[in-house]
Amino acid sequence: MKTKFFAFTFFALFATVFSSTSFAQETTSVNQEESAHRKFGLSANIQNSETGLTFPIFITQKFVLAPSVGLLYAEGVGKDISVGLVPKIYFQTERFAPYMALRVGAIFNRPEGASDNPAFKNTPDILTGLAGGAEYFLIPNFSFGVEGQLNVALPAETSMRFGRAGGIVANLGTAVTANIYFTRK
Repeated sequence: MKTKFFAFTFFALFATVFSSTSFAQETTSVNQEESAHRKFGLSANIQNSETGLTFPIFITQKFVLAPSVGLLYAEGVGKDISVGLVPKIYFQTERFAPYMALRVGAIFNRPEGASDNPAFKNTPDILTGLAGGAEYFLIPNFSFGVEGQLNVALPAETSMRFGRAGGIVANLGTAVTANIYFTRK
């Protein structure tokens, strides 16, 4: 299921890029004027074996608020549903656009057969973290990105997602993104 989702997302991004470039004029760089008109976007991200979608909304030219969602399903085991918010600050908005971000979110686990168990209590794991990375714009509306992360998790007392129940768990991670931005003229 996850592979099909990733393949569909990659195909949609690929088709969008080639359809927009076939009608676009020749551009040699992304400049301040083009990037200033970005309003919102869609980002597909991959971190380890998990995939997610982020919906960046440009508040200013360099500040973005991005709600995020993720779904991880393992047949016979259950599913994880994650929601979060990612405020992001770009240091520059040229073809190469470095940024810093804060991540805040929660993961809800639904084990297989949980609806049959009246004692099941779904308590979310809380996540927060810092990220630093960069996007490289192939055209003004499409970029690839890479980021490094320092993540802190506060697992619920009944959760074993991070190898322990309760407490604080810190880890390092990386993520790869593909981003489509929509603009206004």
